[in-house]
Amino acid sequence: AIVCLLNARAEDPANAEVYAALADAYAKQKSVTVAIDNYRKALKLDSTLVQVHYDLGKLLYRERRFNEALLEFRSAARLNPQFPEACFEIGSLCCEGRRYDEGVAQLQRYLQFHPESLKATALLARVLYSIRQPEKALEYGESAARIDSSNVEMNRLLTRIYFETKNHAKAVE
Repeated sequence: AIVCLLNARAEDPANAEVYAALADAYAKQKSVTVAIDNYRKALKLDSTLVQVHYDLGKLLYRERRFNEALLEFRSAARLNPQFPEACFEIGSLCCEGRRYDEGVAQLQRYLQFHPESLKATALLARVLYSIRQPEKALEYGESAARIDSSNVEMNRLLTRIYFETKNHAKAVE
């Protein structure tokens, strides 16, 4: 596949989609540096490629280049406000970086698109609990428990929240 894409690039070196496809192929082969270079070349040719910004962000995140990843996810979300996966990644990264206001807002935005998302609901519950907002954490924790009642981590968190909010009867259920 890479050989064909290299030939396509030679025929049309101004085609951003070819660079993006090359980047995808190199990423699958774990040639990270070459993949990143090709994603960036694609974006230099066409900075409006939402999926390329997102894919580059994912790759940068895996490489632990969090600030660069965040910039790419923000670009994807700015170019397409209806792209919930970018919202999730921004929210997750912001919460990891202790930028809780933006992180919580982006995760809530993601949930507008995917209200039954266990990963986002549980993450919001954990983050809100960690920043000492047990009432809000309770809302998301209970929602996560409704999505998956066998989620041990969420049931533990809910027990802690019930005790903190003086709802002892619920805590011992």
